[in-house]
Amino acid sequence: PTTAKYMSFFKGHAFYAGKSSAPGRLVYSAPANPESVPLASYFLLGDSDAGEITGMREYRNTLVVFKRRGIFMIMADGQGGFQQKTISRQFGCSAPNTIKEIPGVGLSFVSDNGVRVIRGTLQEADDPAAVPRLDEALGDTWLWKINRAALLNACSEVYHRKRELWLSVPYGGVPDNKMVLVYHYDVGVWSFR
Repeated sequence: PTTAKYMSFFKGHAFYAGKSSAPGRLVYSAPANPESVPLASYFLLGDSDAGEITGMREYRNTLVVFKRRGIFMIMADGQGGFQQKTISRQFGCSAPNTIKEIPGVGLSFVSDNGVRVIRGTLQEADDPAAVPRLDEALGDTWLWKINRAALLNACSEVYHRKRELWLSVPYGGVPDNKMVLVYHYDVGVWSFR
């Protein structure tokens, strides 16, 4: 679809989301044909209270789809189709440019109330409802100093050589990214730049 904001490939299909007229709809293409989207190939994720889809990422044999207040995963159903499962309805992703896989840690992202991580293999035996905060050591920094109204501007990148996640966030009363939070993922501590 030409009006989609987000696109991802998963299991030989192209997935599209973010159409303004259908903010909770995730559509997918025919196998190995990303330009052909059958009419019945879609999911309605969450409800209107969860907001619009804010990003998606293939992770551990699933497609993780984020809304502002919801996280869902799409899995192959074993019969050539797909099924959905809810991970969370309490929080989601506020900044699509922060969805990054941290080696040995999980899939990190920024939500309205902090940095979170999805851990595990996301198979049926896992409990994907537990998505812990990664930023508890930051204390009041997130609550009082980060401009949460401008979180859409936040972005992150994994710096593999130094084994760090660099998270650039809006700081203070301005919408610009003025602070870089660095997560040293081998030791589980944060620093500032």
